[in-house]
Amino acid sequence: MDEQDKRIFEEMLETMPDDLKAAFDAAVESSGMSKQQFVEGLWNEVAADDSGLAADEDDLMRSMFIGDCPECGSTHTVSGDELEEIDDPTIAFCETCGLIWCLECGMMLAAGEECGHWEICEACTEEKDEYGDCGIMPADCPFVLDWQAKAAADMLTSRCAWCGGEIPEGGEVFGTGARIREGIDFVQGGCEDGFLMEVTIAGRRVPTVVTGKDSDARKQGNDLMFMTCSLKCAEELKVELERERDIIEKIQLN
Repeated sequence: MDEQDKRIFEEMLETMPDDLKAAFDAAVESSGMSKQQFVEGLWNEVAADDSGLAADEDDLMRSMFIGDCPECGSTHTVSGDELEEIDDPTIAFCETCGLIWCLECGMMLAAGEECGHWEICEACTEEKDEYGDCGIMPADCPFVLDWQAKAAADMLTSRCAWCGGEIPEGGEVFGTGARIREGIDFVQGGCEDGFLMEVTIAGRRVPTVVTGKDSDARKQGNDLMFMTCSLKCAEELKVELERERDIIEKIQLN
């Protein structure tokens, strides 16, 4: 409690009605403390409550506008405008795992990278208001979703699912297939063409193909297919998949 706080508190006491002053003096007397000690303690309690409320408000705002990390689930996430090296309120950063992602469309980003959806929005011919807003959120925009799907496909075919290294065009690719245990519905539905997604294995996000229900890969017992750049990566991935026995029933190198 600094001198200014003391002055404010004393002025407040002086303007109290007589009955409140009497109640305050009685409280001081019953506490067994001096008036100064009582006031200091009371002030510290008020400051602590205010601090707790501020922390709760900050966490509410964070959960509403940033959310938890999509990679590791951590609540230690901040807006990019709080970090000098990012300085962008449309980007979020996870202080736990270091993930950077776009708050507008959810795309994962590399350090210093601008999200590609801005270029799509700029080139879009949809009618926009005076601020350049068409009223469709990037996460719901069919053009942005199409771009994200193509980016995921490019990543799947050009980068190793395990180490993230580049797979040269025409280079040898090593596949690892996995069968999901019965009852896990996200791969065992009626999707004919299959689709791309990311799964978390050993704490890292790994791109995979969920095979189509009538595909050769599914007929061979593979619900998921992972593409790797080397036999070493394929074997390391297989080891980690084998640790996921509550989800994975069978793994095979192809």
